[in-house]
This record gives sequence, C-alpha cells and structure tokens, in this order.
Amino acid sequence: MASAAAPSKPGKPFVRRAVVVGLVIASLTLLSVYFRESSSGPLHDVQGAGASVIYPFQVASERVAQPFEDLYGWAGDVVDAKSENEQLRRENERLRQQAIQNQTAVRQNAELRRLLRFREGVAFPRDYNGVAARIIGRTPGQFEHG
Repeated sequence: MASAAAPSKPGKPFVRRAVVVGLVIASLTLLSVYFRESSSGPLHDVQGAGASVIYPFQVASERVAQPFEDLYGWAGDVVDAKSENEQLRRENERLRQQAIQNQTAVRQNAELRRLLRFREGVAFPRDYNGVAARIIGRTPGQFEHG
C-alpha cells in the first residue's frame, strides 16, 4: 500500500511570497526614513532602545562563542605549523643537495685549474708561457676583429 503525501495547500506559497515582499518593502521604507531623519529622530531612539535591550545577549553570546573561536584558532595554528614544517623540510633537503653540488663544483673547478695550469692575473711579458684562460670580452660585432 503506497502512502500518499498530503497535498500541499494551494494558498501557502502565495502567502509566503507576499510576506517576503511586504518585509522587503517595509525594510527599504524604514532604511530610507532612517537615513533622512536627524540623529534625534524617532527611529534613532528606537535603535538606541533596541541596542540597549540586545546588549546583554550580545555579551553572553560572545562569552559562549569565545572558547570555540579559540579552539578554531588553535587548530588552524597546528595545521599551519605542520604545513610550514613540511615546507621547511623540503627546503632543507633542496639546500643540502645544492650545497653538495656546490662543493663538487668547487673541487672540480680546482682540479681543472690545476690540470690546465690556469693562472689569473698579469704575468706578461716576462717569462711568457701560453696558458688556457677565461675569455672576459668579445668583439663588438661579427665583422670586427682586433
């Protein structure tokens, strides 16, 4: 036996929409009047009275919510610390590899300089010997040779 859902009442959606439209119109009207009146107007007085009534509830809700905000902040800090820790580990590994490559390059550079009898500095013209050296300049154009 299939259970039949109760048929919706045809007037209910119309009433809901009418109430929403009425509340929107009332809100816009109150906002317009509120911004046009002076600071001592009746709507400002109602606002002040409403704020006085609501203030104790606001304080109580802040005190109730504070531990949850603290817990949320602590959890966020823990997650951030873990991700920062992982990022620092990756950076540390990358820098270690780079340091090893730099040490290898320094050793290789020293060995190649020794093999080529590379000398830096001026030792010309007395006791001139041809040596392999670094090129520190180029001709300004492809058709000019010096």
